[in-house]
Amino acid sequence: MILIAYTTHYRGGGRELERAAHTLAAALRKADPATPVRCVATERKARFIAELRAAQQAAEPLGALHFFGHSGMYGPMFGTTAYPEQLSPHEWRQLAPLPFAPGATATFHACRTARWFTSFFAQTFGVPALGYHGYTTFSLHPTRFRQRPDARAAAARAGLPMRTHASGRPLALVVIGGRGTVRSGGYGRALRAEGLTMLQRVAQPLSALVEAGVVDGPAVDAAIAPTVAPLRGCAAVLLGCTHYPALREPLQRALPGVRLLDPAPRLVADVLADLGTLAFDRRTT
Repeated sequence: MILIAYTTHYRGGGRELERAAHTLAAALRKADPATPVRCVATERKARFIAELRAAQQAAEPLGALHFFGHSGMYGPMFGTTAYPEQLSPHEWRQLAPLPFAPGATATFHACRTARWFTSFFAQTFGVPALGYHGYTTFSLHPTRFRQRPDARAAAARAGLPMRTHASGRPLALVVIGGRGTVRSGGYGRALRAEGLTMLQRVAQPLSALVEAGVVDGPAVDAAIAPTVAPLRGCAAVLLGCTHYPALREPLQRALPGVRLLDPAPRLVADVLADLGTLAFDRRTT
């Protein structure tokens, strides 16, 4: 089963969100008529929770979860701006586990969901989660942004197909590292000073695998998946820990087309250059 939830009352764009949700539902039903697709409005968080609880009781596992709406600090928003509702991290954890099928994904078609929420969701429910790092918009074209200024509302009223797309500058660079590296903010300050749009993500479990001598295989793929799922589409990923180059092959498999940057060779070159300016005994001991 595939569950598609959407909201229409929280802020503007409700009609377009509904149209985009039903566009996806129609495409999924056409691609696989044997898989049930449930597309439902969840204006209140209680309704959304009820849909997930129903999925837990269903005989068929979840092949995918999609949410179309707005997002806030802790992920999807429900209700209205006058009376907003949101699931806290504790409430999300109370919903685990969800009956995701092998190979399932969760996608949150809402602004800024990839900055924190999709990583949290992936770690909580053990499934790759996708979202948007920046803002979202709507398009009448399936693969790129295209519309006339007055076309969006008219298209939604007419029931024409509509999709969500990322808007704004693409995410240029993501730094993955241990908790200490990310919390130090060293990479963030230096890269933002160069004008780069970047994001940092903690990938602590990967270091433990390398230290245990496990650098490939199902355990590595399972650990990598929730970390990198929101990163597809970025230009490059900087390996901000000396452990991670040992995982280059599985990381590259999980991020096809994304450039992996290893700063270690440049660090060695800089250290050697600095040492060359010093007068000291170069004899090895």
